[in-house]
Amino acid sequence: MSWTDCACLVVRVRTLLLSVALLSGCSVFETAPPPAHSPMLTAANQVLAQRLSHWTIRGKIGLTHGVEKYSAAINQWEQNDRSFDIQLSSTLLGMGATRLSGTPEQLSILSAGEPERVSDNPEALLEAALGWPLPIREVSYWLRGIPAPGPAYEWESTSNETVLLQSGWAIQYQRVTARPASEGTSPLWLPEKMTLTRDKTRIRLIISEWNL
Repeated sequence: MSWTDCACLVVRVRTLLLSVALLSGCSVFETAPPPAHSPMLTAANQVLAQRLSHWTIRGKIGLTHGVEKYSAAINQWEQNDRSFDIQLSSTLLGMGATRLSGTPEQLSILSAGEPERVSDNPEALLEAALGWPLPIREVSYWLRGIPAPGPAYEWESTSNETVLLQSGWAIQYQRVTARPASEGTSPLWLPEKMTLTRDKTRIRLIISEWNL
């Protein structure tokens, strides 16, 4: 095989690998624009979402901080009022299978082969473990498509996106889904795909299953 043939082969292999990587990335984090006037933002839907205190989701999470990238499967995220139990697997926290449980005031991180870590400052513990902040106090509200109580917030809604601005984060809602609500009420519209951005940190969530 000539040098020219070898060079062509290398180019073809690199092109194939790049194509596979791009296709894989698109399959995990594809997005679609929400309706021009998102039903998630109606007053009735916001009230229903506020009342939702116990729920479980499954899906995927991707985190980017500068050039660092991590991803994980959300095997189960169970929220019971202010208490949460999150079971993840993959490279998140660099530990494979990881379980986060607690409340906004206390967090436990338990990873395979590692001692349990507990702190009464959840955000500080997460930042120490990850190297960047995660909004653990607000995220259970943002997952329901509603602002967290307390901090000032602002909605931005156009024909292409719906964005919640709060606590220094921009939460882009890229797709919503209708779930059956209590008997006699309208469906409850909840996020299906969303991106949280603050400075160099970006968190992408794809929710494949809601259980209410």
